[in-house]
Amino acid sequence: MELRPHDLLRLTSNAALQVTDPPGWLPAAIESMPWVVVRRAQSLAGRIAVGVRGSCRDQRCAAYLEEAGIADIVRPEDLASPASWHPAARSNHRVIAALTQMAPTLAETGFCWGVAGAAGFELATGHPVLTETSDLDLIVRLPFPPLLDALRAVGSSLSRYDVVTDVMVETPAGGLALAELLGGSDNVLLKTAAGPKLLKRAALLNPVA
Repeated sequence: MELRPHDLLRLTSNAALQVTDPPGWLPAAIESMPWVVVRRAQSLAGRIAVGVRGSCRDQRCAAYLEEAGIADIVRPEDLASPASWHPAARSNHRVIAALTQMAPTLAETGFCWGVAGAAGFELATGHPVLTETSDLDLIVRLPFPPLLDALRAVGSSLSRYDVVTDVMVETPAGGLALAELLGGSDNVLLKTAAGPKLLKRAALLNPVA
């Protein structure tokens, strides 16, 4: 079973999470929303690194899960089509409304893309976790190193919409923030399962053949 960061996992009724010092809100959160998200971290004794979302923004918990506890998988790219969204997701929420408008534009780029974060969670599960201050978290899958023209195409596609978007460029080597790649910083952060790595932006976008 190939699992990647941002994949959402629905838990079986008997799924057991391994958590160090579990918070008091955890049992109620799992009972009401039996979903976790795959974290960008190394597995532990064959268990998958996952994150649990509570009812409040500050309620987040790192955990580990055995594959036997997975009832279903929803990947970010599964949510690229509005036809796949949970019927209980709030289509009138400003983030989802903006996503509805930009989905055809993103599809025209030809890239594999998807929805993550709070928007992805609500679209996949129907639970109303988006707030009025929520941003739209997207992922775009590109090779490593990503081509600058490809990055600019994604940035240009999103700039016309009135919603804050946080785009993670997912590559075989790890995740890179689109804002950093298109910005003027000398360094960019590559997020990997083994931890973050600082890379030179110029070398990354203009690799020596």
